[in-house]
Amino acid sequence: MRVFAAVLAVTAASATPVIASAQIPKRLPGVGGSLTLHSLIYRSTARITLVKVIDPATPSYPSRLRPRSGNRWVVVQLKIRGLRGTWTDVPANDGLLIDSLKRQHKAFPPEYGTVEPRMPPLSLDPNRVQVGNLVFELPKTARPRTFKYVISGGDTGTWNLTR
Repeated sequence: MRVFAAVLAVTAASATPVIASAQIPKRLPGVGGSLTLHSLIYRSTARITLVKVIDPATPSYPSRLRPRSGNRWVVVQLKIRGLRGTWTDVPANDGLLIDSLKRQHKAFPPEYGTVEPRMPPLSLDPNRVQVGNLVFELPKTARPRTFKYVISGGDTGTWNLTR
């Protein structure tokens, strides 16, 4: 019976998803703030800086694109610097904008032409830098409150956008 309990405990522990989180600072960084995040899958580290928020954002390519009626586009511009290992990531898959109505919004895919410069999929060696925009569609009645960068198999960085 003890062997069964031990096997069950090991199985349960190995089935638990690995969720790591960056050290939670006493105050969340805001626009202009940086966090160092780790990818456990690729064993790499990068410094993520939220450069600016553009609200509302105007499309640059193709210029005919517009948000749906009653909505607007909000841009979060990021600067990502590889620190250790090769930072392999698709930032548009990891960006999450939470609005004042507590709704979560995913970024548009990087191939969707909206507001340049778009943030492409990344493979950054140490000291290489990429700057680009993540575009979100929000209702006109909602305000951006929090930006999260959620790395699958790694850290989660959170920025406060209310300041």
